[in-house]
Amino acid sequence: MRRHGKFCWEFRTAVWLFGLAAGGYARADVIQTAGQAPEVGATLTELRDGRLFYRSHTDQETSLPIEQITYLQVTGWTPFNEAEKQQRAGRHREAARWYQRAVDRPFRRVGGRALKTDSAGDAMDYELLARCRLLPSLDQQGQWDQAVGQYLRIIESMPEVLDSLRPVNMPSAESDAVSKALDLIDEAIKSRGNDAVSVFLLEWSNTWGGQRRQAAPEPAQAEPVPPPLALDASIRVLPEYGQLETLVTQNLFTVALAATEALLQKERRADLGSVYYWRARAWLGQSQAATSSVEEDRRRAGLDFMRVVILYPDHERAAESLFLAAAIRRQAGYTEQADQLLRELVSRYPQAEPWAKSAGRMLAAEPMDSAPAQ
Repeated sequence: MRRHGKFCWEFRTAVWLFGLAAGGYARADVIQTAGQAPEVGATLTELRDGRLFYRSHTDQETSLPIEQITYLQVTGWTPFNEAEKQQRAGRHREAARWYQRAVDRPFRRVGGRALKTDSAGDAMDYELLARCRLLPSLDQQGQWDQAVGQYLRIIESMPEVLDSLRPVNMPSAESDAVSKALDLIDEAIKSRGNDAVSVFLLEWSNTWGGQRRQAAPEPAQAEPVPPPLALDASIRVLPEYGQLETLVTQNLFTVALAATEALLQKERRADLGSVYYWRARAWLGQSQAATSSVEEDRRRAGLDFMRVVILYPDHERAAESLFLAAAIRRQAGYTEQADQLLRELVSRYPQAEPWAKSAGRMLAAEPMDSAPAQ
C-alpha cells in the first residue's frame, strides 16, 4: 500500500507537469516537506535568511526553512532533479554525485526557460540551493570533511543556517576526516578574522576532540580573569519561556537544560533566541557546580550566546549575549577574539546599556568587579 501510494503521487505529479508543459507553462517546480502534500506547479524565487521563497501555482508568495524541505524538483535542472530522486530513494552516494554536478552546473531562468549558467542576474541562487541539498547527503554518508567544507561555503553566504544545517554525523575523533575538517575550520577562521561566526566555529570544533595541526592559543596568564558571571534574576522573557527563567534563577540548572531541549525539539524554527539565551545561562550556572566539567560547560554556554548573536541579532538579549560570550572567551585566554567581540558590541549596540559601557571598560583594561547588574 505504501509503494502504491508513492507511485500514485509520482504519477499525479508527472501528469500535472505534462499538463503544464502542454499548456505552454515553463515553470512547474515541486516542493515538499515532511508529512505534507507536495506543492506542485510552484516557482522558486529566492533563497535567503535560511528560507526558500517561492510562488505557488495560485500566485501566492510563501517561504519555508530550507532544512525542512524533503523533496524538490526544479524545472529544467536535470542533475539537481536526479539528485533529489536518488536522495528520496535513500541512495545517498549517488545523490551526492548528482548534487555535485548541480553545484558545478547551476542555472538561472530567462524568459521562462532554464539556462545553464551562473546565478548572476537572478534573485534565486541555484548554486547555494544545490550546496544546501548536497550537505545533508554528505553528512548522512559520514563524509565529515566534505560536509564541513560545504557547510563553510554555505554560511559564508547565509549565516542564518549556522545551526540548522550544521553537520552532525561526526566519525571518530582520530579519523583523517576530522583532521581535514579541522584544517578547513582553521582556514575559515583565519580568513574571517575574529568575528562572531569565527568564535562559533572555533568553539564548535573544539568539541570534536580531534587534534589540530596547529595548537589553539594558550591562555594568556597575564590577562586579568573576570570573576564567575552571576545569574541575573531580573530578566524577563516571553511568557512561553517563563518556565526557563524560573528554573535558572532557582539554580535548577539540570532541569532547565532538559526543558530547553524539549522546547528546541518542539519549535525548531520559532523565535528561539530566548531558549538559547536561557540554556547558555543554565550552562554557566552548572559550570560553577563542584561536579561540573567547567571548561566544557562554559564552552557550551559560549556557543549558545553566539547563537543568539548570530541567528537573532535583534533579540533584546543579543547585546548581553555578545558581552557574556566575550567574557567567556577572555576567561579562556582568547584575548584577541574577546576584544574583537567587545568592539563589535560597542559598534553594533552602542545604546545597549550597561553592556556597551562595560565592553568599553574591558577594552580599556579597567578592572571589573562583576558582570553588569541590571
